[in-house]
Amino acid sequence: MSDAITEKMNAEKVRIERVSQKLPSLFAVLKTRQEQVLETLWIRSVNGVRNMLTAQAHKLEIVDKTLAAADPQVILKRGYSLTRLNGHAVKCASDLKKGDRLTTVFADGSVESEII
Repeated sequence: MSDAITEKMNAEKVRIERVSQKLPSLFAVLKTRQEQVLETLWIRSVNGVRNMLTAQAHKLEIVDKTLAAADPQVILKRGYSLTRLNGHAVKCASDLKKGDRLTTVFADGSVESEII
C-alpha cells in the first residue's frame, strides 16, 4: 500500500475512535431530551384529560339542575296542578264534556271532580 493510503486509513481510524468515544455521551444527551419530550407530553395529556373531565362535570351539573327544575313534583310545589282524564293529562278544555270525571293532582295530594 502506498503511504498516502495508509495515512488516510490511519486518519479514518482516529476519526472513528473519536466518534465512538463520543457516542455514549451523545446517546445520554439524546436520551435526556427524549425523556423531557415524553414528560412534557405526559403533563399535557394529564392536563388535557383533567380539563375535559372538569368541563364534562360542569355540563352534568347543568343537566342535573335542568332536570331538577323540570321535576313534576317541583312544578307542583310552585302552585301548578295537573288535571287528568282517564289517566291522561288534559291539555284543552274543549276535550272535556259533561259527566267527565277528572283527577287534579297538587303538590300535597289530589282531588276528584266531575264536569257538570
